[in-house]
Amino acid sequence: MSNPPADNGLQAIPLPNAGLCPMPNSLVAADTPLVVAGNTAQEDPSFAVSDFSDAGKDADRKASARDQVMRQLASDTGSTPPWAKPPFATDAFGRLVDTGDNIAHDRAEWRFDDPKTVANFDSHIAKSVPGYSDVHQLILELSDWFVSNHGRVVDLGCSTGTLLAALLERHESKSLHAIGVDSSPQMIDAARSRLQPVSQASIKTLTTADLAHYSFGSENSMVTCLYTLQFVPPSRREGVLRQIRDSLAKRGALFLVEKVLDDSPDLVEIYNQVHHSKKVELGFDPAQIYHKAQSLRGQLIPLRLSENVQLLEAAGFQHVSVFWRWCNWAGIIAIR
Repeated sequence: MSNPPADNGLQAIPLPNAGLCPMPNSLVAADTPLVVAGNTAQEDPSFAVSDFSDAGKDADRKASARDQVMRQLASDTGSTPPWAKPPFATDAFGRLVDTGDNIAHDRAEWRFDDPKTVANFDSHIAKSVPGYSDVHQLILELSDWFVSNHGRVVDLGCSTGTLLAALLERHESKSLHAIGVDSSPQMIDAARSRLQPVSQASIKTLTTADLAHYSFGSENSMVTCLYTLQFVPPSRREGVLRQIRDSLAKRGALFLVEKVLDDSPDLVEIYNQVHHSKKVELGFDPAQIYHKAQSLRGQLIPLRLSENVQLLEAAGFQHVSVFWRWCNWAGIIAIR
């Protein structure tokens, strides 16, 4: 395919065959000439918009291609476009990328203890995870069947304490012992501030611990593990689930919510694209979505929904059921 004619005042910059090169408000397919006009960069309309299917490949070459576009824009217009300005510019080594909501992380180094992550976590995850508040509300409703007077409720990966605070408010008359566990001391500090004024009759214990090495106690009425097990190495997950199962009282419940893969590769791709579209609808631009995926490489490792169910059954849970599903996200209830 040819570049636009030289006499039309536009300059075309062919991208190397490096997969996806994210640009504001559009995703440009590999080998697509970028047309630079004025202070904007647009994909040639004769080319198809791509997706994120190869977002994890050849990252250095993609970053280099993106830098090529930024340098050309700066040269032609005398200024760098807003989406490419520090502190969130991506250099040729993929360092410090904008993941939205004033949060930035290096490639493959998403951190829950970063101050900006903690400060903006609640709004960020609500936009990143479809049905986030709906899942919380559904768990609160279902908790009525499992939370007993003076019962123990454990939230693994409690982050800022949003769900734990809501459980305490819902069951205020039951004088619960609420336990929040998170690997980030900064998240625990935020959770402590949130829980302090809630349900004064309850006992609140907040602990900084790695999930794979945490002692879960015993006779827990209910354990919640939302978007957390997916960060535990897969080889350790069955062991963690077995410890959770052993910690539950008879008929106690685990609520596990995870990003999941589908058994069908075609549906994995379809669900990913629907998820990306949802993120754009909620305010992220495509570059931020790609950068977030970069920052989570090697950290968030989803399994198939069927694999999660098999792990729960292998851990000894008697009843395992999917209580919520949204494309590539699923909520599972497992009862001892």
